[in-house]
Amino acid sequence: MEKLVTIGEAARQLSVSIAAVRGWRLSRKHLDFVKVGRAVRVPQKSIDKLIERHRVPHDLKSVEREGGSA
Repeated sequence: MEKLVTIGEAARQLSVSIAAVRGWRLSRKHLDFVKVGRAVRVPQKSIDKLIERHRVPHDLKSVEREGGSA
């Protein structure tokens, strides 16, 4: 079963405000959300993917060698 976290926990993991995560939910940006009754949860996989998409490599030369854009 997929791990689901609260909006507060998602905000803590991403070092952003709860209001930012709520805004993302309302505009349907950045993260997937799951509603269980009145409760709103964020799949942990969605948080992990967001972090990976925004990762900046410490060595940009390695990105260039791999054919990525710097």
